[in-house]
Amino acid sequence: MPAPSTIARTSVLVLCAALCLAAGVAEALSPEAGGDDAAPVTAGVPEDVAHRAGIPEAQQQEILRLTTEANLELEVLRKRHRDAQRALDALLRSDVPDEKAVLAQIEAMGAAETAIRKNRVALMLRIRRLLGPALWASLQRELRGGAETTRRPSTAVLDDTARVGDLVHTETTSGTLRSAPKRP
Repeated sequence: MPAPSTIARTSVLVLCAALCLAAGVAEALSPEAGGDDAAPVTAGVPEDVAHRAGIPEAQQQEILRLTTEANLELEVLRKRHRDAQRALDALLRSDVPDEKAVLAQIEAMGAAETAIRKNRVALMLRIRRLLGPALWASLQRELRGGAETTRRPSTAVLDDTARVGDLVHTETTSGTLRSAPKRP
């Protein structure tokens, strides 16, 4: 069995490495580093895409209204997420981090991230409902550049950095759908 001082030194090194890793991940996700919530928010479907998809002007205006409303809420949600991240950073930088406080703050960050995702999915569902199946499919085709593929456009999920015009959908090996950024 190793000497107690060796165990203590090893424990301190492992704790320091874990804290550095957590702080590094937190820094990488911060808006200042170009992380998740640093992406600019845009409103509506690009006019040329909407026109090619056959979306009437009245529905384009309603999409713009829905998007603007959701994006205003998104600003508040992103601020909550940044605040939760900063609080976690502060906890992790303390000399003796309180494990319970750190884990509770991680839960708070998770809740903030979930709220952002719900905002984006709710917006997508509202737009989808507004357009109906035919226009939604037409919009998705236009967003893919008019290509007919085996992709299933009706199950899009917008993430917190995406807008309707930025997504295409691919099938994973498990058969579930995920969203991916549109490729030029």
